Amino acid sequence: MDRTELSQPVDEPTFDDCIRRIYRAAAGHAPWSDAADAITAAFDLFCVHIIGVDKRDGRLMFSWGSSGLSAQGELLYITGYHEKNPRLGPAMALRDDQWVHDHLQFSDHYVAHSPFFQEYAIPYGYRYLSGTKIVDDDRHVVLLGVIRTNHARPLDGAEIAQLSRLRRHFVEAMQIYLRLRHTADRVAAGHTVLDALPQAAFLVDGMQRVRYRNRAADELLASGRLVSLQARRLCLSQAADHARMVALASALLRGDPLTRAERGETFLRVGEAGTTGSFLLFGLPARPEPTMQAFGTDPLAVLLMHPIGLAEDIDPFVVGQVLGLTPAEASVATALAQGETPAQISAQRGVSLHTIRSQLRAIYDKTRVTRQADLVRLIVGISRIEPWGSGGDQRPAMAG
Repeated sequence: MDRTELSQPVDEPTFDDCIRRIYRAAAGHAPWSDAADAITAAFDLFCVHIIGVDKRDGRLMFSWGSSGLSAQGELLYITGYHEKNPRLGPAMALRDDQWVHDHLQFSDHYVAHSPFFQEYAIPYGYRYLSGTKIVDDDRHVVLLGVIRTNHARPLDGAEIAQLSRLRRHFVEAMQIYLRLRHTADRVAAGHTVLDALPQAAFLVDGMQRVRYRNRAADELLASGRLVSLQARRLCLSQAADHARMVALASALLRGDPLTRAERGETFLRVGEAGTTGSFLLFGLPARPEPTMQAFGTDPLAVLLMHPIGLAEDIDPFVVGQVLGLTPAEASVATALAQGETPAQISAQRGVSLHTIRSQLRAIYDKTRVTRQADLVRLIVGISRIEPWGSGGDQRPAMAG
């Protein structure tokens, strides 16, 4: 969308369909993503995001969005980036039908120097957010955000006027949903995020007992390859791999920031090197306080198993976790490995070449390489990480 293009009003049949989908979601007849997708299409957005927080204990009750909302980005947000989010303060201070807008709240200079925007929001497409409260009572606060990328323009006054009409239906529908929710079992918000991940995800406690697993994990278990459940405990078929998985989970459950050396102990290859059906296993901490209790009230760890394929298929999310990079840095590093130049990356992401070069310097520092060719080999090598103790430590160089 051209930044100078004037908005066209959403026609009434499309607007009415959005309203219908909102109430269907509130009644439990459809997922909230169905309504979010309809609104995203109608208003030419990148995504719609709805989050609910329990005021009594700060617990994240739910986090829903349209298909543009990355599940991997949501996981990173829950496990860390929400603490850097400058939008929350202004959003929580809103009253009645007020809105807050990124392009009015934060200057370009602020955005250019904000770790939240530069490391996380812009790489995932969440540049221009307009937000409002749809519930604020004694027990809950629910926020609605509508988002466009940095390649688009912010919402204009006419669009916000139509969205304000839609907001009134969100307010009523969310009250219906919350009343129904109190009669049903509580579902941890983090489970919804894990369900949307493409990787097999296991939520484990200090005894490796699986508290939750997603559909991809069920499929992996059903295949009978590499992993199994024994007395509810997650087990790897190879004893050496299992011991390292236990050490990985223990490091994550401690909750302390990992040193550069410890980060090398937070991933391993599961399966025989050079064969199909092998996986890269890595994890994130899921302790209650830093994650807004999105996974419950006990210290837990999220263990993810990513199938190893061709280098060009490597997910930037995986690259970031293995090499200790921010989402922005991981995206740049992966693009370089795929043959893009810094200038091309700058143009595609809508950020300055200076920013891309700054991110490259940070990547080189974190990975301890000095040349682009070495960085490309390092990223390609992620798909060929050898099992530890197999005769030569071939973990990425930064791990040591």
